[in-house]
Amino acid sequence: YVKRASPQALEILARVIKEQGFETPEQAAKFMVERLAARDLRPEYLAFTGEVNADGYETGELVAPVFSDVPENFKKWRQNKKGIFTYSNGTPEEQVLILRTSDKGDLTGLVDGCFGTTDMGTKYTSDSYKRISDKIQTSPSQIIFLSDTPQELDAADKAGYKSISVVRPGNKPVDGNYNRVNSFDEVNVDWISLIF
Repeated sequence: YVKRASPQALEILARVIKEQGFETPEQAAKFMVERLAARDLRPEYLAFTGEVNADGYETGELVAPVFSDVPENFKKWRQNKKGIFTYSNGTPEEQVLILRTSDKGDLTGLVDGCFGTTDMGTKYTSDSYKRISDKIQTSPSQIIFLSDTPQELDAADKAGYKSISVVRPGNKPVDGNYNRVNSFDEVNVDWISLIF
């Protein structure tokens, strides 16, 4: 990717090279990947990853894997007309690419909006979730938040959301007093909005 990087990615690479004293863009890219793996979610690292991922989805080198229960439940949940939204690290545009290129087909028509850490802030603070509820003009108590990450569940819960821990193959168990589901089939959203 470094050889065909976007102007935005090249800017980020140049900054990291300068800050870290690297000699090549490849060293800077490897460093950012390692930092992200260690959960160092600095905005510039996430932005770089977003550029890489966008390129991968656009070229077809990446396909977003989706659990088989997701599309049918999205269709079912849409009937309540309260809204389905995503909130993920990175940009909303990257999420749209992921939804469009899923291995279950284009899911963009089933989601009402996407929020990212680039526009709402870190997923580990309640203020970010309050910004989202303000944006969608819905009381936090009328929103279900689904996640497999304890810090996210805690922050959403503190903001007043109904937080549900999603247990999927490969996920670490989540401590806390959260309701747990193993499948989206177990989530009832008849009267509330949903964010995952």
